[in-house]
Amino acid sequence: MHSATIESLPRSQALDYSLRTDIKTNAQPFFHSAADGSRTVLALLVHGFSGSPYDLSDLGRYLGEHNINARGVLLAGHGGDYEHLAMTEHQDWWQSVYNELEKLRDQYDNIILIGYSFGSNLVLDIASKHPEKVKGIICMSTSVFIRKDRHVRFLAHFLSHFSDRAAKRRMAPEKRMVYEAGGRHITVPLKGLLSFFRFIDTVTKPNLHTVTSPLLLIHSRDDYASNPRSSEYIFDKIGSEDKELFIFNSFEHNPLNSSSRDVVFGKILSFFENHVAE
Repeated sequence: MHSATIESLPRSQALDYSLRTDIKTNAQPFFHSAADGSRTVLALLVHGFSGSPYDLSDLGRYLGEHNINARGVLLAGHGGDYEHLAMTEHQDWWQSVYNELEKLRDQYDNIILIGYSFGSNLVLDIASKHPEKVKGIICMSTSVFIRKDRHVRFLAHFLSHFSDRAAKRRMAPEKRMVYEAGGRHITVPLKGLLSFFRFIDTVTKPNLHTVTSPLLLIHSRDDYASNPRSSEYIFDKIGSEDKELFIFNSFEHNPLNSSSRDVVFGKILSFFENHVAE
């Protein structure tokens, strides 16, 4: 069976995951209730470009066990077929997060946004525009400067003249199977990748000074995808007075997969304890 062409898919289907049938089981949005049944605190967890909620699922479970409600957002077009991802850009991904925040904000006294990779860029901008709706922000492996930044940007622009897609990296077949089972994409639309860079250049960098919410930045020193200089740059430029930068030794892009994950979990839990009302 051949997958549908992009032209044959309604755009509304890519934007609303409830209309889609292609989303992989592990990539579904998740919700973990606070173990004590309270509805005081909510963590809104946002994955990155070409990723899925699965990237943050362990953290969501951990927070639930520690009496923090946790909702994992699925960004528009993500989690399933390439064709749906190819129909979306940064405006759509931003809207996915904002819609979820609006839907849940009246149900909880305190909401903290947690972003991973490009998800961090999205939550920073939402906190900038709507500071009254969030108690704080946690950003992991934020994308401002990626590894080989100039090379990747040039290549993306160059390839876009000849193709509509590109492979992120090579993987052994068995590793690729596990990676994609989580709803993550190996092949990405170049239109989306260029939109990713455009958001960094026109939204993230120019607006950091307008972000005033309490902030925790977490980054692996040897992150293979996003240069930790990204988090250092944000720490220097951010408007927040209450801010912390935690850089630890690891090669992983996702701190939750690193050997220091217990330390990372502890840092995140401490941030909640210090920034939400009793």
